[in-house]
Amino acid sequence: MLIASAVLFVILIVIATRIARTALQELTPEQKVLLVDIAAQTPMYGFSLLVILVAAWVAVCYFMPAQAVIATVICMAAILLLSGVGALVSFRKMKLAGLPENFLNKYLLSRALRLTGACIFFSVMCMWLIQQMARQVY
Repeated sequence: MLIASAVLFVILIVIATRIARTALQELTPEQKVLLVDIAAQTPMYGFSLLVILVAAWVAVCYFMPAQAVIATVICMAAILLLSGVGALVSFRKMKLAGLPENFLNKYLLSRALRLTGACIFFSVMCMWLIQQMARQVY
């Protein structure tokens, strides 16, 4: 199940990348410049939260190894949440900037496919980790 979910994750990323490329090809050069400007204005909050989250996860795994599985589950869920929120914030900025609806729909589809793949893979990985921990206890 873990291998199948990893393969599905990779397949969804490939499909999402193709959709994103197609969407970008539909933009005019001026719209592409606008897209780069929007990306350049993105604050570092999300990245900073990710760094803090990973640092906390590493600390828990290192100093409290008995809590590593639950820390991993929480960390993965938080990363997915950050990614989803980031996608929505980016979508709103691009919509406000007036990028074409067709591009925005493909952008959302691309991000949704990536997040779906990650959710499936992370969920299966978390279940696998919990099973491994349960086997050690019993």
